Amino acid sequence: MASANYTQNLFQSQSKVLWKVFEKTTPEAPPIFDRWFNEWEGDKERSFFQILPFYGFGPLALKNEGSSPALDQFGEGTASFFPYSTYSLKYGITQEADVEDPMKINGKLPRLLRFAEDQTVELLTWNQFNQAFNASVVLWDGQSLCSTAHPLASQPTATYSNSLGAVSLTPETLQQAEILMATLPDDRNLATFRTPKFLVVPPPLQKTAEEIVGSAYYPYTNENRINVQQDKLEPMVSRYITYTSTGPYPWFVTAGKGEPGADAHLVFVSFKHRHRQKIWLDDDTGNIYHKTEMRLTQGAVDGRGFVGSQGA
Repeated sequence: MASANYTQNLFQSQSKVLWKVFEKTTPEAPPIFDRWFNEWEGDKERSFFQILPFYGFGPLALKNEGSSPALDQFGEGTASFFPYSTYSLKYGITQEADVEDPMKINGKLPRLLRFAEDQTVELLTWNQFNQAFNASVVLWDGQSLCSTAHPLASQPTATYSNSLGAVSLTPETLQQAEILMATLPDDRNLATFRTPKFLVVPPPLQKTAEEIVGSAYYPYTNENRINVQQDKLEPMVSRYITYTSTGPYPWFVTAGKGEPGADAHLVFVSFKHRHRQKIWLDDDTGNIYHKTEMRLTQGAVDGRGFVGSQGA
């Protein structure tokens, strides 16, 4: 069980003649979640985030001369419910360790606490990708984020797919993902679409992704034909997407950020607060404590605008 930092935690810095001490993490690493995830603001006075879609009308019906038009209704979909959770961490320094700190290590701890919080946000948000094929983590429709059988709200027997199954990233499979994005039905089974913007991959696929979208000619072949995938998508590498060292490597094609109902994906994070700091002195022990806290929720409202493969 962790406790406050005592002088024994600083034994080497007190007992050795050191040129420098350094932290073995990289707190300066910029966050990447905010480049892709929607950030939607929820109700500050409620402990949950809830969003409700509705669908419009079907195709027009043939009208006979002199007759009345067919009557249709719009309808409500199923509301998605996301509870907020609080995450917090603190460290303590005894009054002795605060004074007996020859290498000034204690002064580096606030930055390390900030780094721990930033990394927690990354791990929580990018876990949407890691759980995209998990049958026990479902959307309002009872399907995982990537599924071949998302039902339509007005016609539950009709479905759409945003899953490629287990295929490797190639120009051909990338084209398949774009076809799924271009042939989406809305909840009345009318034709709609999402515009592909990002090709999101883990680090082992960075080279492949950049070769596919960055080559003027078809990659991996000596055929002199144009590569239609050039510059169509923006490669995005996330070190938070989990994979095994030997594969398979999952990959995803997504729309860009935007509001619900727009040409955008519907995966989001909502913060009540972040980086809420408190530093206090315990009068009884003389120990100093520093904590940080955040409250957030994250999830996916719908599978449209998001196509994934488990890799192969």
